[in-house]
Amino acid sequence: MFLKTISLSIALIFSVFCHGVTVGQNQTIVLDRFFRTMLLESEGGYVLFDKKPVCINGFYVVDQFYGENARHKETVDLRAGAEEWKKILPIHNNIIIHVKNKEDSDVKNHFHILFINKKLFLKTVQDNIILFQYILGPSVTPEGLLSKLIDPNETFHSVLKSNKVLIGIILGFGTQNSLYGSRVELLQESLQSTEHPPLKTGLLENKKMNNFFKEIILFIRPSNNPSALHLQPSFSYSSTKDEINDLISRMDVSSTQLSQNRPYFIFGKLNKDKETVSLINDLEKTQQEITSLLSSKNFLKDVLQMIFPDEKIEINLNSSGNTNNVFTEADLKLLPSIVAMNILDSTQSEDDDFLQGLISGMKDADAKLNRRFDDPGLYRKLKVLKSAQDNIKQADLFFLKLEQDKNLKCITPKKLYYQCLEEGLGEGLNNPTKVTIHCKIETPNSLPIIDTWKKNQPLEINLNNAISGFVLGMQGMKRGEIRELFIHPSMGYGIYTLLDKGIYLKARVELISFHQDSEAPLPVSIPSFDFDDDLKILKNNDLAEASKIEGYIRGYAIWTHYKKANLYSLEEILQIIDSDKFDEHIITYELQESQDLLNRLHRYIYHNLQ
Repeated sequence: MFLKTISLSIALIFSVFCHGVTVGQNQTIVLDRFFRTMLLESEGGYVLFDKKPVCINGFYVVDQFYGENARHKETVDLRAGAEEWKKILPIHNNIIIHVKNKEDSDVKNHFHILFINKKLFLKTVQDNIILFQYILGPSVTPEGLLSKLIDPNETFHSVLKSNKVLIGIILGFGTQNSLYGSRVELLQESLQSTEHPPLKTGLLENKKMNNFFKEIILFIRPSNNPSALHLQPSFSYSSTKDEINDLISRMDVSSTQLSQNRPYFIFGKLNKDKETVSLINDLEKTQQEITSLLSSKNFLKDVLQMIFPDEKIEINLNSSGNTNNVFTEADLKLLPSIVAMNILDSTQSEDDDFLQGLISGMKDADAKLNRRFDDPGLYRKLKVLKSAQDNIKQADLFFLKLEQDKNLKCITPKKLYYQCLEEGLGEGLNNPTKVTIHCKIETPNSLPIIDTWKKNQPLEINLNNAISGFVLGMQGMKRGEIRELFIHPSMGYGIYTLLDKGIYLKARVELISFHQDSEAPLPVSIPSFDFDDDLKILKNNDLAEASKIEGYIRGYAIWTHYKKANLYSLEEILQIIDSDKFDEHIITYELQESQDLLNRLHRYIYHNLQ
């Protein structure tokens, strides 16, 4: 009886039988928004019209809500539509809509939705099978790859090994465009890292660095894998900078029409490439067809007919069932707990002052009061600089201990020390010169930034271009000598870096060979960073007060949204936030069913109350 009830329930929600497809009233609303989002805000329409093998979009695993915005609204509609679509009975047609239920490691906190044009996908992979077999293994076939791609236990990037060329090809960019475009992306990631240890950067040499650029560098989060940011120039190029400049000069954006009008189809294209010219012309015509489809009075029915060409499509607007603005008694009991935990989730890594400000902002939003602030973004800057200051203090304490270590030799007191691990032979290095070295450079947490031993690829550099701690730390080294260097942040990369701000470095260096340059003597003194000017803002501003202001703005925005539902009170929410029984609420909040209910609440607010 239980199984029979489930089967009937699924049939009522979205029936797919031999005689056709029937969509109920609530499903019509949800799926209409789902497909409009995929076609207007993504490239799903190009898949339907046989011009794109795969389109990928997604929604949050655990809802991240900081206030109303267009992207959050899109993910709300995508999640709702994806959940309804997963209830459909399996039909094997050309258009495959696959919803992942496993988080993609390359895109944190996201479940992906794949629109796949089966025929075009198989043809595209077969046309480029050598590339796919080279990257993924010689046993790869188009059918096997498709099967893996729609395997619920696999993720999009894991199947394709995060290879940008293969991803570009199956996203419909064209083979040559994908080869060139992926190389440009990798080079940009490398150059934007601003550090290629042990080399210094323009940031270190420019004392009057543009403040706007400094702000950008300050707010970019450190890379989780800094060693992956370092690329060598390709064949025939002397540097990665020369290579990227040449590649960019050969490329352009897909087209003005595709990049400025929805639905967008944006990718890097090779200029004067005949295959690409034909591709662009087809895509521009398809863009107009998608626009016409979006304006159709029977939009959902037309889309479903494209997906199920051999089925009769019936939109049943008089069917029974819950509408998307009704909550059960059980839902209403859960909502305060789920909303409270969602609000707390937005305060992770924040301090008590932030939480105090957040609650204050929620109360003012509830009372329809709003305070204005002169510099609402100050907190972010102070927070980053405070972290940098803490790292510098940690470095100062570490170097005080090094000063007491009798096994180390001091080059610059409290700034630079080294230990000889293996003696070398011959004359010593005594001025800036071209050297060939092996080196491994690590953060204080032993995270490798570069390790030439691991790849057995010695590094050739000019010490004139290296950071000061590395230049001074290598002076006197002999061929074959191995040293361990300890470099204070003032002689490393300082604060304006894509590494953790203000960290010291540990380096192990082996001098393989060098070419002495007698015309470029070592300067009497090599400048190092003075952090006083950069950190004085911390002395002139109250971090706690700035944290409260930031929390207030967040709380006001969040509660302005949640208050519209009128299904719970602020007092209920604050009582849970102040509760000692966090674990019970967290367990409830992280359940998939709870996230679906939270999504339904957002959908109710976005579409029924605005």
